[in-house]
Amino acid sequence: MLRTEQLIEILAAPSESTSLDFKARLEWQDPAHKFEVCRDIAGLANRNGGFLVIGVSEVTTGGFRLDGMATDDPLPDPTDI
Repeated sequence: MLRTEQLIEILAAPSESTSLDFKARLEWQDPAHKFEVCRDIAGLANRNGGFLVIGVSEVTTGGFRLDGMATDDPLPDPTDI
């Protein structure tokens, strides 16, 4: 499990990278979004790991914005991937 200090360090990154990806939401009912998330997870795994941070979106001027997760945005059932 991630410690608070590790999460703060991850969120201090200026932008996404080959080991860090932000997703504002998990729109699991949308097949295109599901494919994108699975592709990102595979990419992180193929690059020796990394972090996929849900509830955060990258800002075009650099940095990120905390979006949080809505109650209608539940985590997917891993057996449904």
